[in-house]
Amino acid sequence: MNKGLKILIPGLAVALAAGCGGGGGGDGSPAASDPELAAITAANAEDISGDVLDNVEDTAELGRFGDFGGMGVAAAPADPSLSKAAVAAATKAGTAQSGGLRTIMSAAFELTEAPCEVSGTVSISADLRSNDSLSAGDYIEFSFNACDNGDGEIVDGRVAWTIQSFSGDPDTGFFRLGARLNFDNLTATEGSETGRINGAIDSLVDTESYPLISASQSGDRLSISDGVHTVVMEDWITAVTADESSQPRAYTWDASGSISVPEHGGTVTYNVLETFTGFGENPPDAGVLFIEGKDGGNITITVVSQGQVQIDVDYEGDGVVDDSKLVAWEDLDD
Repeated sequence: MNKGLKILIPGLAVALAAGCGGGGGGDGSPAASDPELAAITAANAEDISGDVLDNVEDTAELGRFGDFGGMGVAAAPADPSLSKAAVAAATKAGTAQSGGLRTIMSAAFELTEAPCEVSGTVSISADLRSNDSLSAGDYIEFSFNACDNGDGEIVDGRVAWTIQSFSGDPDTGFFRLGARLNFDNLTATEGSETGRINGAIDSLVDTESYPLISASQSGDRLSISDGVHTVVMEDWITAVTADESSQPRAYTWDASGSISVPEHGGTVTYNVLETFTGFGENPPDAGVLFIEGKDGGNITITVVSQGQVQIDVDYEGDGVVDDSKLVAWEDLDD
């Protein structure tokens, strides 16, 4: 697997299977294309398996409004002075694991531009009906200009979200929130590496039934780049749940879509046939993922135990397994 296909979304520190980046425009979504399907071979089957698994896991993080562990208790209050560049740009435009909706809303109401901690600036603009709650049609935009907050990343570009639906209370952290996040040429540079994301994500987060929390992320087309390699996600959705009543918390995830794997010659589709389940930060203990490429060639990834999966490959797409092997989860997911 090409481990260069990674990017840090500002504030998340979440590794993403990387993708393509062009300049943003309109809603930030790149132009559509007709992808060539990748042939699945003995040389690339394990690498494709790892790339898709990385993507599916990481899209569960995209667009997430706060960490599951904190959302059911209370959203963190905003700093009344909104110092430190509006609480580090409202904790990097709502994609981080802390900060809360109230921080974002307060920043949108009270700040237009602020210097970042080390250098650069962040600008915030918004159209909110109220500073007490959110409602459909509310809009918040964060624009980063060489923003360095001393966390190892220099951020440029724009991320905006439009509220599609909202119920609940942003102060308690019990709410149901639907929003579209638009990434317009958003880059994060760390050392000599620059990641770039363009496109839109529809995000739905529901904490109203805490301790059961659910979230889904989806999109028509999303592109992410590490400056060298390219992956484009199309017609994708990832849905996750977390049950905080168990310790460690129980989780599930389902997913489907397509993802380009250009170093392997094209695009593959993927679909979770059996929901992945697990606990805490541990690898899943159950789940089946199906991947299909050119001429029906396919890969079936089955979790056989926590930390181990079986990869069955059908190169011709004729229903006959041509190759099968056991692989450690950590060898695919890194």
